Amino acid sequence: EKKLETDRRHIRETIYDLNQELKKVRKNREIQREKRNKESIPKVSLVGYTNAGKSTLRNTLCSIAAAKDNRTKEDVFEADMLFATLDITTRAIILKNKGLITLTDTVGFVRKLPHDLVEAFKSTLEEVIYADLLCHVVDASSDDALEQIKAVEEVLAELGAIDKETILALNKIDKIDKEKLEELKSKISYYDDIIEISAKEEINIDGLLNEIEEKLPYSLKKCEYIIPYERGDVVSLLHRSGRVLEEEYVEAGTKLTVEVDDEVYNKTKEYIINILN
Repeated sequence: EKKLETDRRHIRETIYDLNQELKKVRKNREIQREKRNKESIPKVSLVGYTNAGKSTLRNTLCSIAAAKDNRTKEDVFEADMLFATLDITTRAIILKNKGLITLTDTVGFVRKLPHDLVEAFKSTLEEVIYADLLCHVVDASSDDALEQIKAVEEVLAELGAIDKETILALNKIDKIDKEKLEELKSKISYYDDIIEISAKEEINIDGLLNEIEEKLPYSLKKCEYIIPYERGDVVSLLHRSGRVLEEEYVEAGTKLTVEVDDEVYNKTKEYIINILN
C-alpha cells in the first residue's frame, strides 16, 4: 500500500511538471507568434491525419522555396508511421510574388482525439487557430481517406478553425489509380480548392505553391524610394523588414523598389516617390 501511494505521488508530480513545461512552451510560442504578427508575415499551417505525409511535404516545400537563412536547417523527421511528428516546426519560405511566409508542420490528427490529448497538444494546435491559411494534407492512397478527412474536420471544428481558408492537398497520388482518385474527389466536392500532389515524388508542388500564393491575404504596398546617402539606416530598415525588388544608385541617393507592410510604410513614407499598387 505504501509503494502504491509512493507511485501515485510520483505520477502526480510528473503530471504537474509536464503541465508546467507545457505552459512554458505555450508562452514561448505566443511570443514567437506575436513577433511574426508584428512583422506581418503570412502564416500557413499543414494539417492532416497522422501519416498523411505532412512532414515530407514540408521538407519538399522548404527544399524548393526555403529562405536562404533556412536552407541549412535540418529537415523534419519523416517516416511511414503514426505520430512521426510530435512537435511543430516553423520555417520561412519565399513565394514568387508575395515574398516571405511561414510554413508550420503540425502533429497528426486522429479519430476521436481525446479531450485530454487535445489539451496536451494545445500549444501545437494553436498554430492552426492563428494561421492565415490551412493546407489539409490527405493520404489519397489510403482506403480510409474519406474517414480521415472527416476526423480532421472534427478536430478543426473543436478548435474553432473549421471555417478557415483551406486547400485540400490529395497526397501520394503516385500510389493510387485514376479511377479511385476521381471517386474520392467526387465525395469531397464541397471543398473549393482540391489539388493533387505527391510530396515524395515532387509531383505538382509548384501548383500547390501557386495555390497557396493565390489564397494568402496580400497587404503589402509596392513603393519606389529615393533614400539620401546619409540615411543608410532607412535603407537597412527596408532590406530588413521589406522585400527589395530593385536597387540602384543615383545622384540623389539609393533608389529602391520595395514591398512593405503598413508599419514600414508609415516609418519611411517621406522617402517614397511613387506607389505602384
